[in-house]
Amino acid sequence: MPLENEDLTEISKVDISTETGGQMEPEELQSFIDTGVEQVAVLNEEFEVVEVTASKMNMDIMDLAEENMRKGEEGVEVTTPRGINISRRTLEPTEVTVYYRITDKFLRRNIMRQGAESVINSRFSKQYMVDAFNLSLNGDTSLNANDYPFHSINDGIIVKALADDDVNDEITFADADKLSTIFASMLDAMPEKHSDEDMLRFYLAPSLYKKYQREMAGRNTTLGDQMSVAKNGLYYEGVKLVKFSKLKNDKIMLTKSKNFQIGYGLTMTVESERNIKARARDYVIAGELDANYALSEALILAKKV
Repeated sequence: MPLENEDLTEISKVDISTETGGQMEPEELQSFIDTGVEQVAVLNEEFEVVEVTASKMNMDIMDLAEENMRKGEEGVEVTTPRGINISRRTLEPTEVTVYYRITDKFLRRNIMRQGAESVINSRFSKQYMVDAFNLSLNGDTSLNANDYPFHSINDGIIVKALADDDVNDEITFADADKLSTIFASMLDAMPEKHSDEDMLRFYLAPSLYKKYQREMAGRNTTLGDQMSVAKNGLYYEGVKLVKFSKLKNDKIMLTKSKNFQIGYGLTMTVESERNIKARARDYVIAGELDANYALSEALILAKKV
């Protein structure tokens, strides 16, 4: 049943605020994040979402050199250690806030009586993680905060990759180029030890995904016939193509699944209060977010010129 006046009164009585001023308990924070991740499929499948337990977290990756074995001989000391490379990337969450206002009219028309607070929380958590996904890709602190209040919050993966000398961002493309040609160049640039096709993903904008689908459909083959009507996933040389709805069509990324990471801080507050003049309820969420990638050399970034 839709909400009635008495239901609105009950919701108004229930402040999410706690004795600590609205700070979520650890299990509540984990549930909020998990709920959002589960509703945003691309985060659930392709990103590593991690808890940052301090002001920043170092992601140390130990990379062992190949062909380390040597012939052994009893009584002969092994004298030459083999190379171990430790690469370090950092997650340093920035404080973010979200302000929602839900009117009584909206509640009556759109929220069912049973579990209204649960429904509201689920919607908040989903949108919070959608925004986190967007910011993780497109954040750019060089933008004017007045003109771009959202994207200027912190630097996202693309800005960090362009500034990273260990990321291969030399491949360029134009609108007229076939995507299959671009994909081939990107795969050729991937270091051999990271070229496991089952783990690799091409991440691209929906418009480029559709363009490749049309390229495939244009082939005078059985596969082309299938592509013209199929809704199955697309692949290039065994590597899966993944649409990133928030990625612009001037970038294509090739990397391992789960190489991208979103970090959230331990401190999150969700508070609400009744605004009697507006006949609405105000909610403010405050948290901490950052994004990065673990392996620089396993990331290929192609740019449109």
